Amino acid sequence: MKQQIYRTLTGGICLLAFTMLTTQAVLAQREMYRITFRDKGQEAFVPGMPLYDSALTLYHPNALRRRERMGLSPVLQPIDQPILNEYLSSLRGMGLVLRAPSAWRNSVLAELDTLQSSAVSRLPYVKSVVRTAIVDYRPMTAPENCSPPNSGESTDMHSLINTLPMIERGVSGTGISVCLIDEGFLPEAMSSLAHIDIRGRYDVIMDDDNVGNEPEDEITQGGHGSLVLSIIGGWEQGHIIGIAPFSTYLLAKSEDMRFERRSEEDNFYSAVEWAERNGADIISASVGYFKFDDDQEEMQYSWLDGRTTFVSQAYNHAAQRGVIVVAPSGNGGPRDSSLITPADADSAICVGGSLRDRSYWPGSSVGPTADGRIKPDVAALGASVHAQAAAGNYINVSGTSMSTPQIAGCMALLKQLYPEAMPWTLRDGLYASASAPDSIGQKLGRGIPDVVAAARTIGMIEGPGIGQPTIVQSANGQDVFTAIYSNSETSVTLQFLENGVSPISSSQADTLWNAFSIAPSQFIGDTLHARITAVNEAGTRYYPSDSTWFAVPSSGSIIPCGVRSPSIVVSVDKLSENIENSSASNKLHVSPSPAPAQRTDVFITGVHDQPLEIVVIGTTSAVQSSAQWSTTQDGNIVIHLPPHLPGHYIVLVKSMHSVQSVSLIRL
Repeated sequence: MKQQIYRTLTGGICLLAFTMLTTQAVLAQREMYRITFRDKGQEAFVPGMPLYDSALTLYHPNALRRRERMGLSPVLQPIDQPILNEYLSSLRGMGLVLRAPSAWRNSVLAELDTLQSSAVSRLPYVKSVVRTAIVDYRPMTAPENCSPPNSGESTDMHSLINTLPMIERGVSGTGISVCLIDEGFLPEAMSSLAHIDIRGRYDVIMDDDNVGNEPEDEITQGGHGSLVLSIIGGWEQGHIIGIAPFSTYLLAKSEDMRFERRSEEDNFYSAVEWAERNGADIISASVGYFKFDDDQEEMQYSWLDGRTTFVSQAYNHAAQRGVIVVAPSGNGGPRDSSLITPADADSAICVGGSLRDRSYWPGSSVGPTADGRIKPDVAALGASVHAQAAAGNYINVSGTSMSTPQIAGCMALLKQLYPEAMPWTLRDGLYASASAPDSIGQKLGRGIPDVVAAARTIGMIEGPGIGQPTIVQSANGQDVFTAIYSNSETSVTLQFLENGVSPISSSQADTLWNAFSIAPSQFIGDTLHARITAVNEAGTRYYPSDSTWFAVPSSGSIIPCGVRSPSIVVSVDKLSENIENSSASNKLHVSPSPAPAQRTDVFITGVHDQPLEIVVIGTTSAVQSSAQWSTTQDGNIVIHLPPHLPGHYIVLVKSMHSVQSVSLIRL
């Protein structure tokens, strides 16, 4: 049907609407309805046409780049064609307030009484008007304190998934866009979120950008989302360090705490579309659906097959466009078949909850899905997770809602390291790092992942991961440190843009840090421009990953927020940290430290494997030398130090199965 026919009907429709709205006697109970349109008009939606080119301007450049990487050509598909504005204008002309617009489903929500719903259903461009209470599933084709992180009570959360070693080496989610979908967010009074970079807000319920509390909201609205945001994005020393504290965030409010209605599925769908259109790399929703109010049609578990519910469809569409999607399994455990949706989605990383000892948290929902797939996929800490509440106080909360942002944060760290990698490469790397990757269990899936191990695994597919460099001035010139993620022998070189400056090969400062020392004589001006090249058997990668160079000043230090540089002694009592964050019960401890420069012997405790080699590395000079050692009767190690000047050193204890490290100060 042609558009002009609809134009001629608009006046009559408006008159009918006016009559209905002013006849109080016939007004019935208003309910939420989903209005689905028959088409999107007659204009071709192809590149070069006004409608396509106009729609293109609505998308964030990151969204377009992500779609191109996924091979979408053209980048906007027919399903992305916007709802015809004339249809929306016609409905608004009837006095309707429209919510949750979805181009992918070609639908909107509106509160209608029975007469209005009947009138709207007779409009020639309307395909259906369905109460959302009734199921209509149809198949569908920088902070103030930038010191190294002191994670306080959130340390247990980090320890399980091994995220602090990456944050301390400059991989903290920078440049990655994460969308959280929840029941609202109130970051303004939260000290841990004073630094946070929020790039967009969308309240689907009220169709505005206020993701905080509206006058009609429940008093608890926004509390849950605020907890979630602090877990992934928080940064307050001594209290909480989020998993991806320096990502950029999109916040979508889709849940109305006054009700549990089926229309919230439509809200969720609209939020996912908004996030994808606005350039999200990752969508993490700590919400899910199964039970609804008594007047709403019940959910059937048979619908949780990964492709039937609206919310799982939304996630699948986003994943097809290159977005990583993460969802909680739910809090209905320990009984089987207790999942919520969209955790069942084919594309979703479904997250369960664990206890601190890595065992199953009994509240965590489990599958299988209706079509027999094991869920959850992985797990993270779900019991007594440390978080900041919207009022500013710190509390411990439990639930897979709290484990989900931890895994979403892990994906942000991996995405920062490998921005060009396909989503499934990052996901499979995370799965491979889990505590039982080859044995998918009913309760915890593959188990708890190790993000450092995941980064190294991905480095064997994409080429070595290269962290953000840290530049530290030393007595010998400038030291450049960068963390390298690879499971095989890797050659790392610092190259320079300036002619006549020779490349420098790295030396290893610890199990992740690689170091380059630039002598003052190599500076031909105040600044050198450098690139890092890392090569392993999988390929070659660069930092920066594009064709640019980063600046190295001839004096002064450049230390990214939160980096724990190996050349900086933070405090003497913290120096016995195991850089690998090993699961060994004892960490290395060296004594005495500080040690007098003339002392030749120091003792090390906490060695859990017989050493094969012990190496002493100067962190400001990158000079390394082997040390002789002997074993005492009680199993401790005595290291016979070579002569060294006063300074800061790292002692590496290499064994058959591990590399442990400990810092040593000589005075």
